[in-house]
Amino acid sequence: PVSMLCSVPLLVAVAANSPHRTLADLLAAARARPEGITFASASASQRVSTEMLASMAGVRLLHVPYRASPAAVQDLIAGRVDLFVADQAVILPGVQGGQLRALGVTT
Repeated sequence: PVSMLCSVPLLVAVAANSPHRTLADLLAAARARPEGITFASASASQRVSTEMLASMAGVRLLHVPYRASPAAVQDLIAGRVDLFVADQAVILPGVQGGQLRALGVTT
């Protein structure tokens, strides 16, 4: 048998100093610069979630793969990638610390 064990919301995050203040801002920038907006992922679920967001919004994003989420968070804070979609445990400390800005949450 197959059943769902849990559901974990993901946060859509950018660096605190990012020019993108809202998800609409970010998607508008992606429309203006196809593949000019980069996104990090360190797992299949992070990549699929971000690709699904891009597909639903009708934009193209450039994928930057990482081996682990902490490295992706550090590059997001440093501005080396534009966007990271990950679970709350990964993103929330950076948001609470003022280093990241959450633009949305998936459910």
